[in-house]
Amino acid sequence: MVLGPLLVCYTETMKQTFAIIGIIIVLIVILFGLSLIAPSAPAEKVGTQGYDEALVEACNSVLTQVAFANEEESDMFMSACLNGEIDLTELGVVLEGPAETFTGTLTEVNTGCFADGECYVMVDGKHVTLLRGWSQDTVGSVIGGDNSIGGLEAFIGSEVEVYAKKTGLNAYTLYGDAAYYVKVK
Repeated sequence: MVLGPLLVCYTETMKQTFAIIGIIIVLIVILFGLSLIAPSAPAEKVGTQGYDEALVEACNSVLTQVAFANEEESDMFMSACLNGEIDLTELGVVLEGPAETFTGTLTEVNTGCFADGECYVMVDGKHVTLLRGWSQDTVGSVIGGDNSIGGLEAFIGSEVEVYAKKTGLNAYTLYGDAAYYVKVK
């Protein structure tokens, strides 16, 4: 019957060991959590050089309407705004502008307008509306391939030229002028 006291001693030692391991794990989790929320370095002042003037103006406009707790928070907002991480259209900001011509790589063709939705292409991250459902508004055209929206799918990865009206941040449309186009090069 010597085994009984040994088992009690062994069980108590195991309980203490598990308690110590548990405390160590909790401390590690707390320290890791604090390292995630503690700022590592003060944010640098956000520069606006190299950004579209309309975008800078829109970000500054929103910035002046929002009360941030400190300069670091306002700099974080400005940086996110300029880098496209904030959808300004959700904040009611529209970055419409004149027609623009640009060249880029065709990365996506969406034929949703065939089902009463929107047909669009993506060109280097820019959304270009080609057609919307049953709209009868004046709209530009697709040039090249077989001159059709569906025909563009064969040119994904190819270079295209776009002449379209700017409707927002990285958003364009062929609506408004029959001269607007998406042209396969």
